[in-house]
Amino acid sequence: MADYSTLPASVKDRNNIRSYTISVDETKLQDFKTLWRLSPLVQDTYENQDERETEGHNFGLKRSWLSTTKSYMETEFDWRKQEAYLNNFPQYQATVQDDDGTLHTIHFAALFSQKKDAIPLARLSGWPCCFAESLPLLRLLQEKYSPADLPYHIILPSQPGWPLSSPPPLHKNWTYADSARILHKLMTSSLGFASYALSGGDIGAGIARIMASGYPEVRVLHTNYAQMPRPDGAPAGDELEGFEAEALFPRGAGAVSEGVGGDEWEVGVVSEARDGRALSEFGKKRCAAKRCGGFLGRGVEDVIGIRPFGAKVQ
Repeated sequence: MADYSTLPASVKDRNNIRSYTISVDETKLQDFKTLWRLSPLVQDTYENQDERETEGHNFGLKRSWLSTTKSYMETEFDWRKQEAYLNNFPQYQATVQDDDGTLHTIHFAALFSQKKDAIPLARLSGWPCCFAESLPLLRLLQEKYSPADLPYHIILPSQPGWPLSSPPPLHKNWTYADSARILHKLMTSSLGFASYALSGGDIGAGIARIMASGYPEVRVLHTNYAQMPRPDGAPAGDELEGFEAEALFPRGAGAVSEGVGGDEWEVGVVSEARDGRALSEFGKKRCAAKRCGGFLGRGVEDVIGIRPFGAKVQ
């Protein structure tokens, strides 16, 4: 595979951009497997049987799905295989200094071009996803372009608090605007880009919107999720379908937040459970997006796999 890891000439402090390799301690892996083994599986009920769906009822995840996936995570899931896959792509960590002097460690994967006019493009992920969801895009670009003719510098940051980046500070409430400021500094101060394009989805869309509206260096914004208040007037057609789906979100994909009364710190407790509860909440979000026709495959492995071991900087 060609080398896409050469830092662009715009980087002034090359000691600040450090090559990074994911390596999880074996003890953590054994703890992870133990948690899955000890995690209880909900008993059979009328509502969680497969037959309810064929009868036209939607009571959420089916017990059969949870059982199959739990068994897979216990007996077949191979984190070292996933680790090797992730490490096939160039990864880095940079130290970003905030306006108040606080230092943040920000992880990112990247493909760097050798073209002088390559366009920097940052892609921000949502929750519960991470940079890994965009790695197939990097693979497609590697297959189509060499470092000499790649039209872009592709940057996949792990936002503050995401796996492999440092958590937000404890002395202040952390907002989208704070993450936007830190990621902008990554692109401009750390990587030295005078301008760049930006793409974001889910939480990444909210952060990207703030970056695009607040920093003139962002020349292009693409988002798959326009976060905005409900407009005046009655919606119709496609808009009506969208509003109806939004109303159902808290009952399905957003139930993890609703289930703890909307308390953000308790959502974190559920996410760090690393067992059946986290799998259930993740599954509901995937199924709400109509992607739960069978076993989730790489979706489970990327998200369930990386989150338990990446909450802190390794």
